Amino acid sequence: MLVDRVAPGVWAGTRLVDSGPYQRRTDLSRLLGRERTETVAGVAVHRDGVSVVAVAGHIGPYAVVRSTATSSHGPLVNQPTLILGDSFTEVSMPQLQPLFADLTYVPSGAMKVDLAAVARLVRASPVVVVELVERSVQPAAYPLLSPAVLDALERDLAAAGPAR
Repeated sequence: MLVDRVAPGVWAGTRLVDSGPYQRRTDLSRLLGRERTETVAGVAVHRDGVSVVAVAGHIGPYAVVRSTATSSHGPLVNQPTLILGDSFTEVSMPQLQPLFADLTYVPSGAMKVDLAAVARLVRASPVVVVELVERSVQPAAYPLLSPAVLDALERDLAAAGPAR
């Protein structure tokens, strides 16, 4: 589990709670060429004494979500964490947010429109997680897999020097 890898022990005392089914347009139906709404099981992460505030921004057309959490009871991952992810990460953000004091989600597609902005976020984050679970691993669909994008990101990071 991601949180145990980043900060062992933070998951302790966390409960998964059934939040009931909800309707969602899923990626799989789009891949099958069937734009339809499906019923999906809802699950919430519950941690006593944890409050989360999330603020959405954008890199081009891509929604970037930064959340901060405070806890009066249990531990949080205290290192600022950046997740470069796909739609699976996006829908799991409400479950991840109560575990991280400072968590930012950036869709990997944002690298196509403003690589420098993504590089700044990478530099500012002691913990960077890459998550791609999509059914396609074509570099055109996922810029993070493109050698040209990775080379450009590496150059940008090297030119900026160490994070402050």
